[in-house]
Amino acid sequence: MEELDEIDIEILKKLQENGRRSFNTIANDLRISPPTVKYRVDKLKNLGFIKNFSVIIDPNKFKRGFFVFILIEAKFQKVQEVVKELEKVENIQEIYSSLDKNNIILKLFVEDNEELNNFINTNLTKFKDIDRFQAIIILQTIKKDENASILKPGFGIRIFCDYCYKEIKDNPVKRTLNDKDYRFCCNTCATVYENKQLERNVT
Repeated sequence: MEELDEIDIEILKKLQENGRRSFNTIANDLRISPPTVKYRVDKLKNLGFIKNFSVIIDPNKFKRGFFVFILIEAKFQKVQEVVKELEKVENIQEIYSSLDKNNIILKLFVEDNEELNNFINTNLTKFKDIDRFQAIIILQTIKKDENASILKPGFGIRIFCDYCYKEIKDNPVKRTLNDKDYRFCCNTCATVYENKQLERNVT
């Protein structure tokens, strides 16, 4: 299993503080070379540990709108099917799975109650596998610390197959396609994925 070491942790902390920080600046702070920083960041990207560098918008600056958490109780054996359908809905910001009876939790930002009602009527009431749901309107965010660190040296990294999405327990099968590294749980998944990519390139 791949693990984070102290250098990985420190690089991630620096990028959490400021995602625009240059490799040279991080290298100077950590007393390592810029190529080492670039190599580590590329590795963390390929592992899926760094998803992207993005702008964080403060919704409190908007005159209208509010966050909503929706707690969903879905039939246990149908949770993954419901989640896959919900992933297609654009205005859902986050989807969580839970061990509670509310086994799916959604987070979204809506302009007003009408938009919330439209979302519910359009996206939730159609599911026969959702037994019940509850919408919780957030009045105010008391604390949200984007820099609160959950990182510790020696943390193992969970790696999922790029084809079947199952967690890879042993050493992954690695392939490089179009200058991007991929990891698979077995040679079958790797071969199928490669063939699909070739078909897309031909068409």
